[in-house]
Amino acid sequence: TFTTMEFLLEWTKEDIIVKENSVKLMAQPPTVEALLFRRDFTSLAYQNGKLTLCKSANVMSDCAHHFIVRKTLDEGLYMVYTFQVQKDRSKFLGINGTKLDIVDETNDANIKKFRREEINKDVYLKPYGKDDMYVYYNKKEQVFELVTRKKVLKNEGFGWYILSTLCQS
Repeated sequence: TFTTMEFLLEWTKEDIIVKENSVKLMAQPPTVEALLFRRDFTSLAYQNGKLTLCKSANVMSDCAHHFIVRKTLDEGLYMVYTFQVQKDRSKFLGINGTKLDIVDETNDANIKKFRREEINKDVYLKPYGKDDMYVYYNKKEQVFELVTRKKVLKNEGFGWYILSTLCQS
């Protein structure tokens, strides 16, 4: 059994380890990653001023459509991601209204942070602060929109593969 002092020391030790891991995580350099749409292996890209899906001959080394990914921990110690457009660093992947879009870094009205959740081998982005919503591809309208978990589970296979690439940030 623990005395009160031993319990407090044990709790503090765990808190210190968590904070140490947080510092290590924050010290990691950003990575360049490709967001591949699982359904047809196209990658998410910023082309001609808008968000689109495109095919690449070699997604690992063709860096034109990739995102610089920064990982941090929030107050609840959940991993949070930002996706910066590699070829225009003033642009970020973000939520504009109810759609996934490219947004300016200066516009605070748009959500630019995401959490990720794996459901049946697909990775779904969840806008930070909207834990009940997921980014989902609406094939009919050809847009990425926010939907509920129920819709994601109903139509499997519309998530992402997020791959680290050989590209430099």
